[in-house]
Amino acid sequence: MIFDFKPNDEPGRLLALERLDIMDTGVEPRFERIADMVQQGVNAPMCALSFIGQDRLWLKAQRGFSGAEVAREVAICTNLLEDTTPLYIADAEADPRFADNPMVTGAPHLRSYVGAPLTTPDGYNVGALCAFDSQPREFRPHEIAMLANFAAIAMEELELRQALRPDTATGVLSRAGWLDRAAYEVERAQRYRRPLSVLVFDIDHLRKINETGGFAMGDAVIERLAALSKSIMRRTDLIGRFGGEEFAILAPETTVGGAFSLGERIRAAFAAEAVGKAQTVSATVSVGLAQLELSDADFDSLFHRADAALSQAKAEGRNQVVVADAFAAKTERVAG
Repeated sequence: MIFDFKPNDEPGRLLALERLDIMDTGVEPRFERIADMVQQGVNAPMCALSFIGQDRLWLKAQRGFSGAEVAREVAICTNLLEDTTPLYIADAEADPRFADNPMVTGAPHLRSYVGAPLTTPDGYNVGALCAFDSQPREFRPHEIAMLANFAAIAMEELELRQALRPDTATGVLSRAGWLDRAAYEVERAQRYRRPLSVLVFDIDHLRKINETGGFAMGDAVIERLAALSKSIMRRTDLIGRFGGEEFAILAPETTVGGAFSLGERIRAAFAAEAVGKAQTVSATVSVGLAQLELSDADFDSLFHRADAALSQAKAEGRNQVVVADAFAAKTERVAG
């Protein structure tokens, strides 16, 4: 599942890239194979799987290039950061957007280009998978679609890579690892008709904290929420980090009342704390939750309802726990 696309959140995008821990890493066969498939599939002399940092584009796998990075200001792939669809250029010299680009006017003398963004599940474009030619050419629709499919495969490989290890900053499960475990628990609960709930929570206004206190302060707030949540939840609950400031807890054998109580305890404890050397920075968290229903066809359905409840919590003022649809009335009685 992919959350809402976030084209104008550069701090969040850089954090998403940092979580992947992919920049400046060594050769990995899984990504080399993707580069081979792209080059052969679209019959292009040059291709690259690249990741876009703050000031540079770094090539994880490449064919036909020399060097491992390109300045971000001249990299054509940076034009993919604000869209989820591929970019196609038949003749860069005839395109006013790129005619003066140093990579067009000089080595490697790029003339035609097709690229697809690498979009993380939490909605950030962290890089691009692209193919180039030194001659003008037409990339046919099926070739562009093929490249987009290879980009999706690259993201799946990144997710698998992340699933093998916990989130490095907080020590909780990675998104991919959490989803794998959560899907199993939901299937078990459905089979035996046992209660299960999911809570999704998001730190309120983390961007402001990053802007005023720096990324180190934002990281401290994120780490504190993870540690606090682990100290409050049961050992049988599963917590994972989904995005920069977004976490999820799966609570087996838990009805809506118990899940609401857990979410409220985390929310209240987090709001009462402060972090930083002078203990002056405080933050709040919004929580959405949903209990598994017979109408839920699979895990995605359950998670979608919890995520919708989170959106409602943020829209209605933040720093609160909101329960999804069918169980809302029950929660009002529990809260009262």
